[in-house]
Amino acid sequence: MASPDIRTSKLPHRNHYVPETPHFLMTIIPELLTLGKLQIPRAFIRKYGKDLPNPVILKVPSGETWTVELVKHGDRVWLGKCWKNFLERFSILKDYSICFKFKGNMFYIFIFDQTGCEIEYPIKSCGCHNMAKCRKEFPGQEDKEAGCDPDYIFFLNNFMSVQRGK
Repeated sequence: MASPDIRTSKLPHRNHYVPETPHFLMTIIPELLTLGKLQIPRAFIRKYGKDLPNPVILKVPSGETWTVELVKHGDRVWLGKCWKNFLERFSILKDYSICFKFKGNMFYIFIFDQTGCEIEYPIKSCGCHNMAKCRKEFPGQEDKEAGCDPDYIFFLNNFMSVQRGK
């Protein structure tokens, strides 16, 4: 007896792996750089949209977090206010890809350049001027999470220089 083909199963999730932490991937096209917002895929919204907080937190591997407002219209949801600042902060260009991993109340973000390699994330510095407007609108967006403690900055700078030297 042949085993059932899980790719053609009509029973939802019965024979499919359901990720504990769902992901989606976006490739940046020129229009997304100027639009100031990014539409979250509708399929993702249908499955997980009810669990999305507003605003949502974006966290990169360096530990830096960003608070971004969701803009909703019907069954469409976009990353809105402060999304453009996020793009600028990480120097995201055309043909970059961004992986969004949804866990808890935030998206863990992984950014890949045009070669498909993950970028080197900048170390968050105190008083980042790009975030001034976002801080006014989202007061919780502070430098404390990245550790503006001088010892922490010293540690991270040394750690990154050792990693680059490998």
